[in-house]
Amino acid sequence: MQAGGVALARKLRGESGKTWIFMSDGEFQEGQTWEALSAISFHELNNIRIIVDVNRNQVDGPMEKVMSIEPLIDRIKSFGWDVDKIDGNDINQILQSGFSAKDKPKVILGYTDPAKGIEILKDRPDALHYVRFANPFEKIKYNNFLKAWK
Repeated sequence: MQAGGVALARKLRGESGKTWIFMSDGEFQEGQTWEALSAISFHELNNIRIIVDVNRNQVDGPMEKVMSIEPLIDRIKSFGWDVDKIDGNDINQILQSGFSAKDKPKVILGYTDPAKGIEILKDRPDALHYVRFANPFEKIKYNNFLKAWK
């Protein structure tokens, strides 16, 4: 994770401020993410903040069917991080969590509803990364929704 290098450089230069990262929950199915968490913790980079969109979906389907990452909060804490679990659809919770001062690197797990406010997407809970139409009628349904939404 490049941001770890940026945060380390800022720390070594004595710069203030935070390095922010936005990630998807699917990235926690990769080993390099865990290696980066370990390195950032080892170097005591308390100037780094990660916001994770935990929408529990990926291109291959629901996270728990592809490869479960839960209990994510406990796993990240075991790497020496401060972790908050919040409603990722609530901007006030994101701001409150992100700016809380700690002496550790910080992860904000924002559990989100990818279909929030867009009821038509609730028909496709396992395929929200893209929309492939099952038939011509479904395409018309989505086109009508988009026209009305504008």
